[in-house]
Amino acid sequence: MFKIPYSKMDLQIASLGINTKVEADPEFESKFISTVEKFSFPAEDKMKKVAEHIGITLEVLVASPNMDKLIEQFDDHVIRELIDALQSLGFTHKEAFAFIVLGLYSNLLD
Repeated sequence: MFKIPYSKMDLQIASLGINTKVEADPEFESKFISTVEKFSFPAEDKMKKVAEHIGITLEVLVASPNMDKLIEQFDDHVIRELIDALQSLGFTHKEAFAFIVLGLYSNLLD
């Protein structure tokens, strides 16, 4: 499981920086949506994505005694990739975590 290296208070403070970035750049929202959409997929496709990430078939994944561990590793991978993508938009590491942990995705799209 992915460890969050910041306290809740640190993340709440960092979330204020995200709002500043959104307000400062009129094109930020479209860049943000384009970036985050790469990490959005229907829940029913998750197992297929996990299998593709590992390089095995869906049938092999479902039959694996390590399926839960493989899903957890995939989730960690997606979080790391999302953090990197958010940082490429100008988020700090802490702001990227704030976005993920505090669920700021929906707030930015409103």
